[in-house]
Amino acid sequence: GAPGVEAVTVKPGGALRTASPWLIHTLCVAGWPSSRTLRRAWATALEAARPGAHAAVVDTTVARGALPLRVASRAACALGGVDVAAHPWRAVEEELDDVRSVTLARGHVEVRAGVLPRRT
Repeated sequence: GAPGVEAVTVKPGGALRTASPWLIHTLCVAGWPSSRTLRRAWATALEAARPGAHAAVVDTTVARGALPLRVASRAACALGGVDVAAHPWRAVEEELDDVRSVTLARGHVEVRAGVLPRRT
């Protein structure tokens, strides 16, 4: 991590503060984005980072492709407690600047990263 730069990793079980130039926010809980708890967690994570900091959301959903791949990815999500319809990466797309996206494993892993807007 970079000295003097704070980031927050928020997991379903709670928050952990780390010294890092990246804010990584992973949500695997049903109810996003309507859940007030999850929205509060996202807001807390953003408030803990400085304007201009990078932020990312990494989440899983059902893969695209052949039926066996879709079934396997759906099972993996279910075992991990992932709400495949949640799409928490939309918060990055809606609220951050300079958003970049990467889709991995035939759509099973969605990554969105952006920059926190400068406060005015």
